[in-house]
Amino acid sequence: MTRTRPVLIIVAALAALLCVAVPAGAATPAEDLAWLNAKRAAAGIPGDVALDSGWSEACAAHVAYMRRNVVVAHEEDPELPGYSAAGDWAGRHSVLASADPWTAERFIWEHAPLHLAQLMAPQLATTGIADDGQLVCVTTLPGYTRQPPARAQVVTYPGNGESVAASEIAEEWPQTPAEALGLPQPTGPNLLAFRWGDASDGDTGVRRVRLDGPAGPVPVRWVDRLHPALGPYLPPDAAVIVPVAPLTRDAHYVAQVEFEDGTTHVWAFSTASGPSAAVIRRTRLVARAAGTRRFCARRVETGCAAWTTRRRVVVKLAGRVTSRATGAPLAGAIVEVRRPDLSVKRTRTGAQGGFSTRLVVYLPNRQRVLGVSAAVPHDAVRSWPVGVRPAR
Repeated sequence: MTRTRPVLIIVAALAALLCVAVPAGAATPAEDLAWLNAKRAAAGIPGDVALDSGWSEACAAHVAYMRRNVVVAHEEDPELPGYSAAGDWAGRHSVLASADPWTAERFIWEHAPLHLAQLMAPQLATTGIADDGQLVCVTTLPGYTRQPPARAQVVTYPGNGESVAASEIAEEWPQTPAEALGLPQPTGPNLLAFRWGDASDGDTGVRRVRLDGPAGPVPVRWVDRLHPALGPYLPPDAAVIVPVAPLTRDAHYVAQVEFEDGTTHVWAFSTASGPSAAVIRRTRLVARAAGTRRFCARRVETGCAAWTTRRRVVVKLAGRVTSRATGAPLAGAIVEVRRPDLSVKRTRTGAQGGFSTRLVVYLPNRQRVLGVSAAVPHDAVRSWPVGVRPAR
């Protein structure tokens, strides 16, 4: 069954990119592909995805469109500057990210399970990639052309024998599997399972899942292609399995998944030494329009040839940082919040672990939602979408 996939975006920084130069040191498509293939191969998933230069050029056009128009979206508006048919095609057939740079050490899709599923799907044989150091476009849907095995099998991420963090706070827009299942985060690590092979229509659901750890059976929930909200986001015959609560650190787990057609798979994984020591929770997040400002949309040698008006938006974020182990407030912790120009605004938590900050961003008139992220350096990170309220 062919489905139209809704919008699926990682927003891990302020989505306002106005007047921002392309970040230096962006990875090349070949480098990004090498990191992706290494991740796939380590999990036992075919790690020989090929790069299509035409698709990469289309993705580059879409990345340029998003940066020029200060927007992160799959579709392109023909009335906006930078529109192209190729870029619009790429946006509609890709996963997108507005995040910290993709590097060998930082796999930016790791905590976005729906995005990750599209990239880890065993059917993926060819892709196009564009990466400017912050905005990333990777085509997925057109590349699901790998010849399936004659007999159905199951592949997973993490793969058999791999190690994974004991807990996860997933971050993606518009919804994570945990949110769709009504589970508070952090949960255990999101586990991916793919039924692959024979003449399936791509909509095989999961019948049952069992996860056993050092203390016995572990409660789990899952979403698959039959899930009414998230099914259209998943690649064919895929499922995301979510342990309801964080797992035990430095422990061994055995998982079993059975799809509706009886295809079954058992694999084992271990949990790493531990997740982040800190937890960031927001207590207040408000974005309110506060007037407008004119910017030059097209410069020429004699000055500005075209002007555009953008809304001035004041964002107020307040939150609290606590210890993951004890729940006690962490006083004096540094919290970093991304500015629109990609610089970092730092603040420090008070005696009760609280922090607050104020940002001013400029958005296109039609943009109604932006993403805000806060991080404790080298430890925890959280991001939240926020709708812009009208001016008072």
